[in-house]
Amino acid sequence: MGGHNRKKRQVTRQAAYSQEGKCMQLRHEKSTAAAHQFFHIPEMLLMELLPHCQLDSVMALAQTSHYAWDFVKAFFATKQRILLQAFIGTSNAVIAMFYWILEVSGSGMAGAFTSSLLAPPYNIELTLNLNLFVPRGNVFLWRDFLGSLKLPLDNDQPGVDRRYYHTTFSHVVFLGKGKGTTISISESRDNSVLTPLIGATTTLNTTICTAAKFYSLYADLLRQRCAIEGWFPTPAQKAVAIGKRGYRSSFSTMSWDHPCGLSCPVLWRHVRGLIGVGVFTWGGDRNQHDDFSEVGIPVTDNDFKWRLRDTCTNRHCQLRNTNYLSVAAP
Repeated sequence: MGGHNRKKRQVTRQAAYSQEGKCMQLRHEKSTAAAHQFFHIPEMLLMELLPHCQLDSVMALAQTSHYAWDFVKAFFATKQRILLQAFIGTSNAVIAMFYWILEVSGSGMAGAFTSSLLAPPYNIELTLNLNLFVPRGNVFLWRDFLGSLKLPLDNDQPGVDRRYYHTTFSHVVFLGKGKGTTISISESRDNSVLTPLIGATTTLNTTICTAAKFYSLYADLLRQRCAIEGWFPTPAQKAVAIGKRGYRSSFSTMSWDHPCGLSCPVLWRHVRGLIGVGVFTWGGDRNQHDDFSEVGIPVTDNDFKWRLRDTCTNRHCQLRNTNYLSVAAP
């Protein structure tokens, strides 16, 4: 009798396992199909999920499948268009022309605009300035375009502030469509938009978005939502704005409880090789550029190097007491 009951329980258990296995397989098939459908409805995730995610979460999602990768690219493109509307209006033709000029001129969007692309949602009024970095000699394309939109010229500087003298040749400011918005055009001293980029007063502003790719010169700091000042101090008003965007701004790495690593301010960094630099191919406003697109920054044509300062005050960093003249780029 006891053996019969044990056999009955065993058969029942096997049937349960079999049934559970069928259910798991069915759930897997349904979830796979659902995922296929889910990632083909970017509006749903865009409005309900991704705008509330940290950068790490968004990048992790992009690695899960081709559907997720395509969606994240679409997410960045859509978010850019939404932010751009505050500066140049909502016309699709105007926005398309903006991206066309961005590509043919080799320009890039930078400053608070790009950092806001990577931040969780906040009041869009905090993004009041669109910085455009332009290779030497291509400013006229932007002047003509913004002039055709009847945007008034706010400031035209034949010279630039001493903090940017070695990296920026000229600086022009237009008033944007939205209330209180401005469009700043910084002309590089050479043919690379990286030149004015490394002249930023904080690492948070060493991010740039071209017609196909997004670059962050200090990707680790961006991931940690941390901003370190460079050779010149960050104005108090700008530091407050950085805090409102969810980043911590500090003068140095003195308070860090871990080594600086590639983010050490005394470390000479080369553009060549882009070691320590984050690169994300967002594909363009119509996803017309694939992951191997050559559209972007011609890093092979640039051999300059930079660093944030000549001393490190982080007691955990191995470069703290190193002769800064001997610190080479990785």
